[in-house]
Amino acid sequence: MPVIDMWLGRKVFAASLAMGAVLLSAGTATADVSWLVLDTQTGTVLGHENAGKRHAPASLAKLMTIYLAFEAIERGKLGWDDEIAISKNAAAKIPMKLWLKPGETISVREAVNGMIVISANDAAAAIGEHMAGSEAAFARLMTKRGRQLGLRNTIFANPSGLTDRTSQLTTARDMAVLGMALERDFPKLFGLFSQPSFVFHASG
Repeated sequence: MPVIDMWLGRKVFAASLAMGAVLLSAGTATADVSWLVLDTQTGTVLGHENAGKRHAPASLAKLMTIYLAFEAIERGKLGWDDEIAISKNAAAKIPMKLWLKPGETISVREAVNGMIVISANDAAAAIGEHMAGSEAAFARLMTKRGRQLGLRNTIFANPSGLTDRTSQLTTARDMAVLGMALERDFPKLFGLFSQPSFVFHASG
């Protein structure tokens, strides 16, 4: 019986470990871990722990950014070879990133691959600004579309996930729903999540 894609599973597990490590270092006796495993064909939950508890999504927020990018591409509103300008805001993001400079441009394909392969924060910010005019405006689109997909307990604050946990929150259950939506709605593009690397050539 197939379960949610291993790429998403590794990301969820890594995020849970990070939260646990922070809590343990602060003297907490047990790690605050949330997880959920389900059958992607039926949606049946096979196991979970604290699946409805809200946490900061960190880089899992990029799954929603990628979903919106895929959707725009399939609707013809965005092209793989479209050039995205890098703003000072995008270039200033902390690693992981592609180390882009203000004024450089990258293609939509490079931005998507950068988010998928190395969780590039500058690429996420740039594509959000390109699609909606600002990170905040794009985050509102993320939250609205997420609600339509069934993410009932998720609030996005920016395309990358870099934000205070009180303003950007999700649950393991909502991230599982989003993972299923990516696989269901973009079967031809879902294989991109399996790529271990990509060739990057930024143009200025």
